[in-house]
Amino acid sequence: MKIGVFTKGLWYQRREIERISGYSVVFCKGHNDITSDFVAIAGWGYKESADFARKVSKDTLCPYWALEDGFIRAITPGVAEPSSSMIIDRQGIYYDARSQSELQTLFDECIELEGAKIKIAAEARCLLRKLEISKYNNFIPGRLPSSLKGFCDSKSILLIDQTMGDFSIRGAIASSKEFEKMVSSALMRDDVDNIIIKTHPDVVAGLKKGMLKHPIDDPRVTCLSENVSPWILLECVCEVHTVSSQLGFEALVAGKEVHCWGMPFYAGRGLTVDHSNNTVKRCKNACVEQLVYAIYFRYCSYFDHWSRMPIDFFKAVEQLAYLRSMYNKKPFKIPSFLPRELKTLYYGKILKPERS
Repeated sequence: MKIGVFTKGLWYQRREIERISGYSVVFCKGHNDITSDFVAIAGWGYKESADFARKVSKDTLCPYWALEDGFIRAITPGVAEPSSSMIIDRQGIYYDARSQSELQTLFDECIELEGAKIKIAAEARCLLRKLEISKYNNFIPGRLPSSLKGFCDSKSILLIDQTMGDFSIRGAIASSKEFEKMVSSALMRDDVDNIIIKTHPDVVAGLKKGMLKHPIDDPRVTCLSENVSPWILLECVCEVHTVSSQLGFEALVAGKEVHCWGMPFYAGRGLTVDHSNNTVKRCKNACVEQLVYAIYFRYCSYFDHWSRMPIDFFKAVEQLAYLRSMYNKKPFKIPSFLPRELKTLYYGKILKPERS
């Protein structure tokens, strides 16, 4: 049995797709290549690059499976480094609140988690904070930017910017208006001394543009464009405001009060302060450990950085911590003008560190 893909990006990741799906991956060109032995057509999430794959799926009645990077990915943004984790969603995709996704199904199943699994989730939560692992990890652990020194967590709030065109914004039933409301609400408050705006790593890397307009005329506002550990950043604030960023979920993991201006996957469950007028029916008696278990242990699959064989969550986190230590000893930058194939080859043959 086979899975059909239509883009080179997915074809380059066929080993990983085959290992977590159990099916062979075939590169297809059009409708006629889809035969009765195909179990699914795969595309990268619900982004525009997957439009053709979804059209073929609809036309041929072959199920569409959405692929995405997992919630811990690599050291730097970009396509060169192999991702530490991958998602296959056979129902939808986690960042689209307008339809059911496999993650939402797993969330509902994890409401009745047993004690042993809750303990595993609590251990995972502690490890992420201890090793300071996030989706991207090109920062020095434990280092607080000088611009934030002296900030008091009881008098500071964090606003999270995102990138233009990010499908998770539309998927959270939001737009630029929600970002404007988020900023306006923060500026109207007289109970905070500091408003930190966190720029997205892809914007810092020069790969994309952000949603929030700069500069903002308020002396309390600090725009943070440095690469900083999200876990250290979260220690400086009492509240986190987001439209649909993954950093909002990590703020929940860190025990912070999280305000959602869109409907991301972790909103509407009684764990966040929800400002969106769009209501999505979700079970509201969840705890953070249940979400952690569903996301990191049921929804995501993980790969060894060198062999690309499947590994578990704990090993993947440890590998990212090691890779970051190697990166911080000898930072690398991959020329942006190279095509994807050469970027991947350049990293694999020249920059990839040896196994410890």
